[in-house]
Amino acid sequence: MNNKELIGLIIRNKRNDLDLKSLYVAKKANISAPYFSHIENGHVHADPLVLSAIYDILQIEFNNDEKWLNKKIKEIKMLHQSIYDYDIEHRNKLYEKMIHDEEKLVSSILILDYLIAKLAYNSTSYKSDECKKIINFLDCVQDRMTAEQQNFYIYYVAVYYKNENQLTKSKIMLYDLLQKGSQETIIPMIYYQLGQIET
Repeated sequence: MNNKELIGLIIRNKRNDLDLKSLYVAKKANISAPYFSHIENGHVHADPLVLSAIYDILQIEFNNDEKWLNKKIKEIKMLHQSIYDYDIEHRNKLYEKMIHDEEKLVSSILILDYLIAKLAYNSTSYKSDECKKIINFLDCVQDRMTAEQQNFYIYYVAVYYKNENQLTKSKIMLYDLLQKGSQETIIPMIYYQLGQIET
């Protein structure tokens, strides 16, 4: 994902969180709605003054502290690893720690990793409404994900469908991941879910 796509993703996510219409933000920033749409969709590099105005309207503070980012990358990986541990208290603590930094995470290069980790936690904790919200957003930006992010995203969407008793849909997604040649870390998880569906 390039910088303009990342900036657009951050803007769209924050605008959706604040439940603001794009036309409203465009008017407040003193720009046309089509120009705002191009910025939000990552099609153009926004003028720095325009970007500053949009960030002020949406109360975004871009976070690029390398030490903090590296720490958060480790925490997100630990959360993924803890999903199928039986230590629910540990998993919940990791999630709470991540949620505590949500504002910083969604305004950093880790926005997709954070949202996928949030989907992972919520899909395995049977929190349907939260899953739907995350899936609706991430569906629109799948083309901006790395192959690894896509695999985890599809996997946790399949888990969500399994928990919603949409077993056929879940099964198809899981088998597609296996045929696609997913990375080794996710394969045991796929077989675990398939075993759950077929019993």
